[in-house]
Order: sequence, then structure tokens, then C-alpha cells
Amino acid sequence: AVCLTSYQHNRFYEATQLFVEFVPQPQTTKTAALAGVEQRLYATLGRTARLVAARVFARFGTIPRALDSYVAFAKVNVATRLGPAIVEVLGLLRNPRVVPLLAQWLKQQDLNVRYQCIAALGSIGDTSAQKVLLDLLAQATRGRVVTGEQRREAIAVIQALAQASRSLDAERRSNLMGHVIQRLPSQEMEFAIRTALAFLQGPLDGLHPKLLEWAATTATRALWHLERPELAQQAASSPLGFRQPLIDLLARLVPLVLPTIVSVALEQAKSVNGAYLAIAELFTKVPTPEALPLLRQLIFNAVLYDEGAKRSAYQQEMVYDPTSDTLVPLTRDRLLAGLVYAVNKIECEEAQELLSELFEQIRSGKIPQPGRETADILMQAYMARAQKSGSGPFGDRKSVV
Repeated sequence: AVCLTSYQHNRFYEATQLFVEFVPQPQTTKTAALAGVEQRLYATLGRTARLVAARVFARFGTIPRALDSYVAFAKVNVATRLGPAIVEVLGLLRNPRVVPLLAQWLKQQDLNVRYQCIAALGSIGDTSAQKVLLDLLAQATRGRVVTGEQRREAIAVIQALAQASRSLDAERRSNLMGHVIQRLPSQEMEFAIRTALAFLQGPLDGLHPKLLEWAATTATRALWHLERPELAQQAASSPLGFRQPLIDLLARLVPLVLPTIVSVALEQAKSVNGAYLAIAELFTKVPTPEALPLLRQLIFNAVLYDEGAKRSAYQQEMVYDPTSDTLVPLTRDRLLAGLVYAVNKIECEEAQELLSELFEQIRSGKIPQPGRETADILMQAYMARAQKSGSGPFGDRKSVV
């Protein structure tokens, strides 16, 4: 009300710096600097408060006089230092009427609001905003190699389209995700990973099964890549490193597309690396007998893993050690401990048979001695199985103790 009654609505300068506090912090800090804060108020709000704020600003955007006056203010001031914040506020108002204006500003290279326009279109999210973003994605991903600013823009558009999908029902969300996948370069794993993680944050019920299979395939294959810088920042403090967001997604996909996850993991299993620990973590979180064939193969491969082979600094993968809070070289014992623990979490006869079989092979010398943690799990499983079968205590235990 103060803005609308002020001389030429000049109070919108102050209002913009207040309104932008309710926009999620962008990757760039330019707008935060303009707002005069290091962290926005949005980050301190709970889920209900965020929802209420979003609805209030969306309602504000439906009032013709309020929207028209702010748009008039925006057109005059978009080229100023306040421009990025102004565009973010237009996204906060979520009125499709401003989509043509945002599309026009995208074409003006002299304006420093390109990425804010992309984010605002994702916030608005109607079909007209989706079309502008999809066209922009197709343009940004043209050519065999996507690098530099073109790559950064493609990533921003994927995030914006994922934001737009969150207000859609399962059918329309599936369709939009399908359109995005169609525009991704076939050899660009980073774009595929970002699409899967961004679009599948919400409920998975009702999404097209083919999309879920695609996401499971993408996330599982990505586990076997030694470095995924696009995931490093959000997973910096995680025991699984860059693989943690992938495992979090796969854990949600297990009830829906487990056969796909197992099949793809078996295809990748010939390469022994930290992905083995990630798969172990996955089936520790979501124990299921259907994972046992995969875990059996991974255990067999881990036993044959030559940890003494010479490897370059790039090939020598480091994994997180929670006991020392440091990164340590990947070893056979670490692989076996994680995999054996995962099998032990699966409460079925087949899992106990697998552990008992592994115990017997160690006792007979067919498999090298494991570490203490692995040995303890195997001995407990063997003793439990012996007691259940009524065979009584077993003989020589020294080779595994």
C-alpha cells in the first residue's frame, strides 16, 4: 500500500530489497549483496512459513494494479544495479503475464539479469514459461561439446524446469521431464545426473515407469565414475562423497525399479572402486533379498581386488574413514566389510547361507584373511546358522579370529 501511494511508486526500491528476502538464495551472491545481507530470510524459515510466504506473494501478483505498477517500475529499473533483485521478485509474484517480458530481457545481452530471468521463469512454471525454457535448453545444448557459459546456462535451465515441475501433477511432470531428456546431449552424463536429481526430489508415485528406469540407470552408472564435480559441493561432508546424493535417490527408487538398479550395477561391477561401498550403503538402508545376487558378485570381485597394484594418483581412489575423519586409500578389507555388513542386514536364509559360505572359504584358506570387522560379522552369521541347524559348536575358529 505504501508503494502504490508513494510518488511514482518510488518505494518499490525498498520493497524490492525486502521482497527478495523471500526468494531462495541464488548461486551467485550479487543479489544478496544488493539486499545487504549474507543470508536471506528464506533460509531461516520453516516449511510452513515458506509455503505461506509463497502464497502471499503469488496472491499479490494476481492483483492487477499491484502487478502493473511493479512491472512498470521493473521496466524502468531493470538495467540498474537493482535489476537482478527486481527480476527475482517478478518470479516470486508468479504471474504468467510477465513471461513475455522475461523472454524479451533474455534476448538483451546488455542486461545483467539472464540467470535471474531463467530462475524466475522456473518459479512461474506455466506452459508459456516452460516453452521458453525448453527452447533455451535446446539452444544451449546444441553442438557435440557444451562448455563454458553455454554449459552453465544449460544447467541453470534444467534446475528451472525442475522447479516448474514441482507444482504439476504426475502426468504433466512426467511429460516435462521427458521433454528435457530429449534435449540432453547423449554423451553428457552431468546433464543427465542433474536432471534425475532435480526432477525426482518430490513424490515418485504416478511418474512414468520409463522415466524412473532412466533415472535409475543414470544414477547407478554415475556411481562408477571416479569424480563428479557437479555433486561434490552438496556432498562435501558426506561419508560417500559425491555418491551420496545418488544413493539417496536410488534408495527411493529401489521399491519401484530394483531390477534395473541390479542389472546396471552388475554391468559396471567389473570396475572395482568406491561404488562398491555406495552399493553396500544402499542395501544397508534398503535391505532386500533381491539384491543378494549383486552383493554376491561384488563380494567375489572384492576378494580378487589387487590392492597392491600400482595406480596413478588419479586411479587411487580415496574414501572417507569415520574413525579418523580423514580420507584413506580404498582397500580390500574396506570393500568386504561394507558388503558383508549389507548382506547381514538382509534377514533371510539365503543371506545367511552366503555369509556362512564365505566364512567356510576363509577357514579353508581359499579366500585371504579379512579384517577384524568383517571377520566378526562372518563368525556371528556362521554361529547363528550352526545353532539354527542344531549342529552345535564348530571346530577350529582360529583362522578367522
